[in-house]
Amino acid sequence: PQGQAGADGATGPQGPIGPSSGIYVFRDEGVAVGSSPTTVLTASSLAAGSYIFWAEATAANNTSGSYLSCSLSAGGTGAQSDTQLLPSGFWGFGDELSVTLGATLATSGDAVLSCWSSSGNASISRRRITAIKVGSVSVTNAPGP
Repeated sequence: PQGQAGADGATGPQGPIGPSSGIYVFRDEGVAVGSSPTTVLTASSLAAGSYIFWAEATAANNTSGSYLSCSLSAGGTGAQSDTQLLPSGFWGFGDELSVTLGATLATSGDAVLSCWSSSGNASISRRRITAIKVGSVSVTNAPGP
């Protein structure tokens, strides 16, 4: 026959917090963007680890038509989003851009959103970077359509 259950043991120490945490940085005022890459927002001093990043910005053209590109970089990798802006005053002279990136930072580092304009005379406002720390990230170039 089975004996009686023994007394409960002592409660162990609390384990470490899980790997998920989030960081959100933003700036709303406009910043001029020239014809060479200009840093428009930085999420600074992120702890080492794997992240899913998402950045967004509102672009406006200040003169004639322009091609505008923004890139998000972190951990030695990056992703880019492009748009065509019509001349100022026309419907379509502004646009929303978003960039998504999966990256691992081997050491503490930054996530940087940079933009440039072919006209050399555009502006970026309502900039945001979201960084969600995850246990690990796998980045794959998917085959096919």
